[in-house]
Formats: sequence, structure tokens, C-alpha cells
Amino acid sequence: MERAQSQPVVWMIAPTFAPATGGTPVFVRWLSRALLRRGWRVEVVTRRHGSGLPVDLPAREEVDGIPVLRISGYGSGRGKASSISYALGVLWHLLRQRQPGIFQALDLGAPAWIAVGARCLLGGRSVLRLCIGSAIYARRMTSRLGRWLVWAQLRLVDQVVVLNNDLEG
Repeated sequence: MERAQSQPVVWMIAPTFAPATGGTPVFVRWLSRALLRRGWRVEVVTRRHGSGLPVDLPAREEVDGIPVLRISGYGSGRGKASSISYALGVLWHLLRQRQPGIFQALDLGAPAWIAVGARCLLGGRSVLRLCIGSAIYARRMTSRLGRWLVWAQLRLVDQVVVLNNDLEG
């Protein structure tokens, strides 16, 4: 246990996680298990509902030995109010932990802002991993505000990781 305590915490900030299926939840599960096997401390912080998942998922549980915290957003899980309340809830949780670490956001939007905010407030590094195709991100870039928000997130994180050549550039 002492070895794990000496390692930084990797906070996986994911919009969805198990029991959801799909690319992001599967990737987060795989990477979290790999980091745990190597002695890293990992916690997945995700939404408590959304993407067709039941709203009665437990707030805290372990999935394959991975600690998972689910934070509810205000409202039905969609829209700006839900995203903002979710982001504030995650930041509040991270501030109470008082641990710098690696804040890995698994998408633009709320996860990226959480990673940037946590890094600024607690120290550590922020990583943004873009997990889906460019067509999805192109929709966010249709307005001047949307382009500015994407540009700001890409500039404010410490590292951007893309999973395919479609997103590079």
C-alpha cells in the first residue's frame, strides 16, 4: 500500500463509465486497470446519469477494483445547467481531496474545464484525450463562441492526446 500512496493520483474525468458501453467507458476501464496494476492510484469521476443509464446508479462503487464516483448534475442530465452543476460538483469533490495529480479529461466541454480548473486549484497536470471523430467536434465549432471555447480548452490543458489521425491538426 505504501507504494500506491507515493504515486500521484490519476483522476479519470469521464462523461460516462460502466455500466455504459462504448469507446470512452471501455477505454477508461482498460487504462485504469493498467495503471492500478502498475501501482498508480486511480479514481474515475463521472456523471451519475445520462446516455440512457438508470439514474439510480450508486454514487460510489468499485468496478473491477477501480474506485468510481458518480456526481449528479442538476436536471435531467442534459443542457448547460446540468453540465455546470456536474463540473462544480466534481471540482468540490477534488478540492476536498486536496491532492494534486493528473487530471485526465475524456472529452471537451465539462470534463476539460474540470481538468483545467483542478490543475489550477490543486496543482498537477491536465490531459485532454479526444476520443471521438472530428465530425462530432466540428458541430461544436459552428459558432464563434463554440470555436473560442474549443480553442481555449485546447490551449489551457497541459497535453492533448488524439486517438486517430482524423483529429490531428
